[in-house]
Amino acid sequence: MTIACSTADATIYFTTDGSTPTASSATYSGAIAVVSTTTIQAIATATGMTNSAVSSAAYTITIPPPPLSTVATPTFTPAPGTYSAAQSVTIATSTAGATIYVTTDGSTPTASSASYTGPISVATTTTIKAIATATGMTNSAVSSATYTITIPPPPSSAGTPTFTPAPGTYSSAQSVTITCGTAGATIYFTTDGSTPSLSSATYTGPINVASTTTIQAMSTANLMSNSAVSSARYSVVPGTTTGTTSPNTALFEENGGGCGGGNLTGLFIMMASMLGLRHRLRGRTTM
Repeated sequence: MTIACSTADATIYFTTDGSTPTASSATYSGAIAVVSTTTIQAIATATGMTNSAVSSAAYTITIPPPPLSTVATPTFTPAPGTYSAAQSVTIATSTAGATIYVTTDGSTPTASSASYTGPISVATTTTIKAIATATGMTNSAVSSATYTITIPPPPSSAGTPTFTPAPGTYSSAQSVTITCGTAGATIYFTTDGSTPSLSSATYTGPINVASTTTIQAMSTANLMSNSAVSSARYSVVPGTTTGTTSPNTALFEENGGGCGGGNLTGLFIMMASMLGLRHRLRGRTTM
């Protein structure tokens, strides 16, 4: 600020400490810098003249505080976008010591919102909003990230189990294997006629079938519906030796066969009768 007097060649004296200026006070020689609230008082003197009245001017200086630094805006990992599986989202700010507040319901976050403490699991389409705060700093801008989760429907059912050898009637025990065309599938089976489920026995290798048995099986696989139940019946009937049969053997078998018993005795009687008849016929021929 500057001080002036209309009297030519007058000398101006001033104070800035609230005291009344005199000819012993500081002589005004140029603009005075006022950087804080100050009251300046001044008088003017001139040779052969009475000193002027004291003039006073109060300057109130209100300097706004320097603007606060702003907390860095939160960032999200992975980047917002469309995903085919659930995501684990982390939030960070480059401002040391800052606290992050989040919302997942679409509302604007404040210092009253939930504090971020660790990764957020996003299993369905969700918008996450976040702000960061720190002592002595302006809150960050609100950052927002939308994650669209599009999980494809599960593939069709797991493949229906198949059996080797094919179901049927066999003359000896069979080693039955069960397979499924779906990679990584698990097969469950029963041999007691019940319908297989996830609580049934797990197929781990060939099944020995030594008597008539019905095997039922189903397969399961991750992200797939269970297969239809497949069923295979194995009839095990011990076989007999086959080959060419002689007439005598046929006669023997026709009469019952086997060792001992009335049929064998009857056979001998019949043979003896035939021999006796032949002997009598010879005797008649001789006579």
